[in-house]
Amino acid sequence: MPLEKPAELIRADDDHESPIIEARAAIRRLDRDDDGPTWRDLGKGLLRVMKHNDTNAKRVVVRNDVGKVVLNFAIVDTMKFIQDNKGGLKFTAVVDDGPSNYLLRTKPVLEARHLAPATLVPASN
Repeated sequence: MPLEKPAELIRADDDHESPIIEARAAIRRLDRDDDGPTWRDLGKGLLRVMKHNDTNAKRVVVRNDVGKVVLNFAIVDTMKFIQDNKGGLKFTAVVDDGPSNYLLRTKPVLEARHLAPATLVPASN
């Protein structure tokens, strides 16, 4: 019996966008319940900051290892990314179910130029 070729993963990216940076990321969301706020682990995946070729608008897309979109939001000038002491970024993003607080940890660490026009607030010691 002949061996079959492995299936190729087809990226559903828009031809009008280019990746600025790609990095592995760990994602957590701040959930509020009866016990108080807790960070819920959303898993790890590939983070890409995409820039639209015509409008220069940026967005963040995180896909898990299977390819499912875990997080997808536009970067706007009113956003603030706050660095924590461990190299993570805390921010509020508006997604399908409304605004939520997130924590992203990436290697390499995302820089201000990747996240512009948003504001990057350095970690306070």
